[in-house]
Amino acid sequence: MKKTIFLFVCLALLVNTSAIFATPLQVKEKDSNKSRVEFKPIYPKVPDQWEVVNKKLGETYIITYLSDNDSVLSISESNYSGEEMKKSESTEVISDGNINYYYSPFRNKSGRNLTWVKNGVLFEMNSIYFDRDKMMKYAKTFR
Repeated sequence: MKKTIFLFVCLALLVNTSAIFATPLQVKEKDSNKSRVEFKPIYPKVPDQWEVVNKKLGETYIITYLSDNDSVLSISESNYSGEEMKKSESTEVISDGNINYYYSPFRNKSGRNLTWVKNGVLFEMNSIYFDRDKMMKYAKTFR
């Protein structure tokens, strides 16, 4: 009787392990490179005394500007994937030519965010020091 139960358990385990090693489904991935643009980071015109720190994380460039060892402006540049810009009730849309800028103050802390898309590149600018007009001034210097 014990041998029969043992054989039955072994057979059950053999059947279950063969299911684990089954051939996986073949899934075609969407070609996400079709909408990607090759780009190098673009820099705004800022005061010469600011130190520039560049980092690349994956396909995103992060550019931080320092003054007296404190971050005064941070910009990330990445491929725009076409999703709708996230807006809150405090987001202001500023249209300038063919570009819509999305300006939002940070919630529960000082600082602001300005986001826009230009030539397939998504720009996100953050600062705790600059107001809307100063951020727009720097954003418009991107070429």
